[in-house]
Amino acid sequence: MRLSIKFALGVVALLIILVVARGGWFIYQYQLLDRWKFNISHENGGVEGNLEGYKPVVQARKVDGNGLSSLTYNTDTNTLFTIGDDTPEILELTTEGEVLRRIPTKGFDETEAIEYIGDGKFLVLEEPHNRISIVEIGPETKVLDSYLSRISVEIELNDFNKNFEGLAYSKKLKRIYVGKERDPVRIYEIDGFVDGKTPTDIVVRGNTEREKGLFIKDLSGLETDPKTGHLLVLSHESRLITELDDQGKPISTLSLLALGSGLDQLVQQAEGIAFGPDGTLYVMSEPNLFYSFKRDTK
Repeated sequence: MRLSIKFALGVVALLIILVVARGGWFIYQYQLLDRWKFNISHENGGVEGNLEGYKPVVQARKVDGNGLSSLTYNTDTNTLFTIGDDTPEILELTTEGEVLRRIPTKGFDETEAIEYIGDGKFLVLEEPHNRISIVEIGPETKVLDSYLSRISVEIELNDFNKNFEGLAYSKKLKRIYVGKERDPVRIYEIDGFVDGKTPTDIVVRGNTEREKGLFIKDLSGLETDPKTGHLLVLSHESRLITELDDQGKPISTLSLLALGSGLDQLVQQAEGIAFGPDGTLYVMSEPNLFYSFKRDTK
């Protein structure tokens, strides 16, 4: 009898240890303490950001692609574009995540991101070379050949594990934002590439104070809000989207965890993020799952 009681107590103690350990991992992995501090300070006088009140509309819709890792909104066609890093092709999607067409690519190496900049032109990011190219994709484009259609720039950084991950563009500032995934997370601003005439026009700058204010484990995507110009930072490991104001300070967040977000399940490895002109937020996860979020106006 005593052995049975001891055994039961031992099992209970083991379960408690496992629960505590799991809870500690959860808090660490998703930066829950930092999120809690931000939420408290935000409620006590913080500026309301644009991500407040967003709820999922489309959840985990399967897209017929392979390794889709980016998302951008084409304001001229009112469609979305995504690019695969496993399969060399670009997909054009409806705002519901349905495939409209596929555009094979030639000459590109591990394409990580695509970003629409207007007038049928896109930026394409190749991760191994930190190379950003300007390409044209029109309604009649059947194949995107890098050797025929691109103007490119390679950005050299003196960082270990320096490869870029996220890409965004500000039409207002004519500025490219490009993110380094981790160790450490970095966001660089590139001026002069889209509208510059010579390589000497290109200016690359960083802002380490901006990154110090982020409470994320990694950076997997970037986007600019077309209405405010604010930068959105996507982290797939932290399951979080963070809105930064003009000074680079966090002012709102959108959780991609299931708890309290309205999601049926947490978003797995979110890699792409895009804003539509009506304020709809679109997210692509690397298992090729499509999401959309709209602001709750109730």
